[in-house]
Amino acid sequence: MKAPAASGQAPSWLTSSSGLANTPNPAAAVPARPQPWPTPQDYNEALQNLALNCADADLRGGTPELTPLGLPRAITGGFASVYRVRCGGRDWAVRCFLRDVPDQATRYAAIGRHLADAHLPNTIGFDFLPTGVRVRGQWYPILKMEWVAGETLDCWIARQLAEPAALRRLADRWLALLGALRRAGIAHGDLQHGNVLVAGDEPRLIDYDGMFVPTLVGRRGAEAGQRNYQHPRRSEADFGPHLDHFSGWVIYLSLLALSVEPALWQRCGGGDEALLLRRADFDQPATSTILAALNALPDRQLQALLPRFRSLLDQDVANLPPVDDVVARLTSPRVPTLIHRPTAVRLAAATSAASWLPDHLDRPPPVALAVNPRGERWALAGLTTFALVLVALTIGGLFAPLTSGLALAALGFLTLVALLTRYLSLPATRRKLRATAASQRAALRLRWAEYALTTSEWRAAQHAATAEHASVALASARKECTAHERAALAALDQRGEHFAAQRAALDDAEAAALDEALQALRHRLLAGALAMHSVAAADIPGVGARTKLRLLQAGVRTAGDIVTLRAAPTGDSIEIVTPDRGALVLPGIGRKKADSLGAWRRALETEAGISLPGALPPADVAALRQRYEVRRRALARQEIRSASQEARQRAAIERRYHAEQQALVARGTATRDRAKQRRQASAAAVQRHTERVAAARLRLALAQRDRATYAAVTFGRYLRLVLGLA
Repeated sequence: MKAPAASGQAPSWLTSSSGLANTPNPAAAVPARPQPWPTPQDYNEALQNLALNCADADLRGGTPELTPLGLPRAITGGFASVYRVRCGGRDWAVRCFLRDVPDQATRYAAIGRHLADAHLPNTIGFDFLPTGVRVRGQWYPILKMEWVAGETLDCWIARQLAEPAALRRLADRWLALLGALRRAGIAHGDLQHGNVLVAGDEPRLIDYDGMFVPTLVGRRGAEAGQRNYQHPRRSEADFGPHLDHFSGWVIYLSLLALSVEPALWQRCGGGDEALLLRRADFDQPATSTILAALNALPDRQLQALLPRFRSLLDQDVANLPPVDDVVARLTSPRVPTLIHRPTAVRLAAATSAASWLPDHLDRPPPVALAVNPRGERWALAGLTTFALVLVALTIGGLFAPLTSGLALAALGFLTLVALLTRYLSLPATRRKLRATAASQRAALRLRWAEYALTTSEWRAAQHAATAEHASVALASARKECTAHERAALAALDQRGEHFAAQRAALDDAEAAALDEALQALRHRLLAGALAMHSVAAADIPGVGARTKLRLLQAGVRTAGDIVTLRAAPTGDSIEIVTPDRGALVLPGIGRKKADSLGAWRRALETEAGISLPGALPPADVAALRQRYEVRRRALARQEIRSASQEARQRAAIERRYHAEQQALVARGTATRDRAKQRRQASAAAVQRHTERVAAARLRLALAQRDRATYAAVTFGRYLRLVLGLA
């Protein structure tokens, strides 16, 4: 599990004694899963909607850290993917597992209880959530840990190579961590650079998948650990408090060696899945160039530990001694002793060690002020005698006091100048002046080198920020280009939908026209049938000749002349609606006669309706369909022309946006290439200036060391020697 890195708050230990968080539906904690275990892409999709797919109350209201493409940023290893989720003022590391471990919940419950009781400051609190995240409608477990501010061990070492003292301090703290774990009966099981965070110069452990605690005795290991940190004989059958002994040795020796010779990091490929040592060095120690390089380092403690480490490779995993216990028994000095060489040290050859050598330079013997003051003493004696004679003559009145005072002052000044000139001509004084000037020049060069290093680091940071901004801008431009292409193609698709709507409208209109034509035909046939029944000849109950005469006079001759008929509310007249003359009012005809006329009319209509056709004649149907077929063909021609135009436009749109995407891809490639070149140039510049700073520090240390040897060479001491006071 790669390092979480943020927050910086103290660990919040387990929320329950079992180490398991409460879930909304414990009964559904780990249901049967016929589908494959989720992939990192599945978790990416699920974590885009935490409110829907997370059961934990904190995580439901959180927001995952995103990549420039807007996807959750994942740190994926062989066992899990880790996401950073911001929840208000607190950040969490959400660990989503990539494979199923049958006893996972039991292991984490035991680990959580033991860590809560141990209260180790180098471990991180966590909650194991059986119902953690929902993927494809199924719940899967997650590990919710506090997000810790820090960087992985390899990144921290790469940044601290110029500070050997910091590497030594971390090596000491590493021994303290190993001892605390051992006393608590805990073994991490996979100590390696990716599982060790350095936060505030303190190592902290993450990723507890393979951890051993006493309550797990008798089980097999969940993993065998990173091979470049594990004993060649280790397997998953090895599971006990001894698991960290070998990896503890590997990390401690690497820190110790780098504090003596930081250049090993580059020479041995440090940071590439290892610190210094690798599995090949464990399998073939006799031919290992790295072990040979460690054996050549001038550090007595390292030389005392290396033979013990080589002997570990032939022992069983369970019998390995812990490195903190071995170091505690060593009595050799911790700081390497270097043989002093005078100023003939070759700076060019020492540049590779320039970052660590100043802290370990031994002091050369001090230079004493060697001078024979016999001549100076005879001269001072003569000058003193002359001064006494002059004073006596002045008292005797031969010389004026002012004249004699001026003469004595001039004599004293000339004496002081002569002594100072003599002091400056001494070989030791000349060497001191040269050492002082060299120290001042070295200090000035160091200031300029540090300024150049700071400038190169600032430029490297600016280049990195510019590259990140360009990457985000290009990703946004590609998304915008894709959105525009989809919008343009959607507009073309709407044209096809328009023609489909027109075809459907024609079909509906044709069906309505056929129905309307059928109804018109039935109406005509019904009207013709009713017109064949004369009112005068009809036998209508209650309607006599007089009423028929009045109907004939009003123009109502047949049943076809009656569309509707109703009696007036007063009951003394009727209203007849005719096909051609509208409504007629006939007074003097009562309700009963109106009802008889209406019944007669309806009976005739019912009789005629039996023989009315249920469909149009084929010729009429063909003629009607022909009219709509003409309109369909015209619509089809329009659609063909539109489809051809749409195809051309679609091809043009695709060509246009494909060209834009290709241009953006080419621009992105060029931008990445430029960023890579700038990054390499910046890294080379930083490395070059770092080496110059280290060399300048070495020169200054050597110059200050040489200058310090002349601390006893002073004008005051020279005067005391001349006067016989020293």
